[in-house]
Amino acid sequence: MGIEVTPYAKLGLAYSIYNQDRQKEAFEIFNTMIQLPLDDSSVVIAAYLGLGYTQYNMAEYLKALDVLEGIYNTFPTDERCAIPVLFYAGMCYYNLEYYAQAIESWEKLVSTYPASEKSAEAGFRAGDTYFKALEYKKARALFRWVVENHPVNEYARSAQLALGQSYYNEQSFDDAIREFLKFLDLFPTSTEAPSARKSMEMCYYRKGIDNTEEMRLFVEKFPHSELAADGQYQIAHKYFDEKNYEMAFDEFLKVVVNFPNSSYAPDALLLAAESVVNLENWEQASELYKRYLAYFPKGKQRDGVYFNLGTVYYNLKEYREAFTNFRAVLDSFPDSPYIENAGHNLEICKKLLGEEGSTPALEPIKADSLKSEK
Repeated sequence: MGIEVTPYAKLGLAYSIYNQDRQKEAFEIFNTMIQLPLDDSSVVIAAYLGLGYTQYNMAEYLKALDVLEGIYNTFPTDERCAIPVLFYAGMCYYNLEYYAQAIESWEKLVSTYPASEKSAEAGFRAGDTYFKALEYKKARALFRWVVENHPVNEYARSAQLALGQSYYNEQSFDDAIREFLKFLDLFPTSTEAPSARKSMEMCYYRKGIDNTEEMRLFVEKFPHSELAADGQYQIAHKYFDEKNYEMAFDEFLKVVVNFPNSSYAPDALLLAAESVVNLENWEQASELYKRYLAYFPKGKQRDGVYFNLGTVYYNLKEYREAFTNFRAVLDSFPDSPYIENAGHNLEICKKLLGEEGSTPALEPIKADSLKSEK
């Protein structure tokens, strides 16, 4: 009786050591066991699998393949052998960068033993290998198989997320949104849910890059997104580029009001002012330029704002205010590119103020287009 128990005891000891990550010691026991005449197929399979596992964990992938495929050839229809061998053979091939063979092994496991839990991981890994090779259609077929056949398996979550990402990579944003929404329906509390929401957000943003209405939808759906200010700024700038200054003004103000702490706010306020300058709405322009000076005391464009505010007051015929703002450029910004023009305009204002309301025939002063602060 004692002799009969010895192989089982050795097997138990070997796997106990293996599970403690003492791979070399476990390997020695498994290797000793396969030298013995073993009659029980369970022990034979377990010993050879243990040998292959330890070699795999020691990164001896070719040796592991020899062992695993050898025992598989002996018991090709025994699922106790076939399932782990097909899975780990695929892992060996993958680590050896023989990707086609890895996929072949995993797909064989999926097709032969579809109900096995290990098939869920094999299906995902085969799909992921296709995904990395940019073969998205083949990848999606395997990802869908995992989700549909193993919906509660942890790899179903990863597969569903990868489905969305594959469409995103192909810029099929509507399809990607559908898959990310499905992920959130199926796994709303999973650790990957924030990633799915972020990816869906990016889909809406990317759709909006070339479409103002889509960008407006993005801003409405994701007002707290890090990209919302950028999206609103793009909407406004498109109207500005089209010289639709009334709409541009409204949309730039939304950036300032809704995203006051964003890096886009200073530029948006300046461009809102420039929009109404183009509409010759001098009163409103003066208020916006003054707001910039109040809101952004360290703004990079303050010299240009003082200059433009001077031109606005000039056009309002408020020459003393114009004089004060041109003077601010000269006094506070000695290196400003507006120095020369500010000095010239200052002299015009002096003359106008000195002639007690008599206006000489002079060209109107124009506000300058300010550069982006971003």
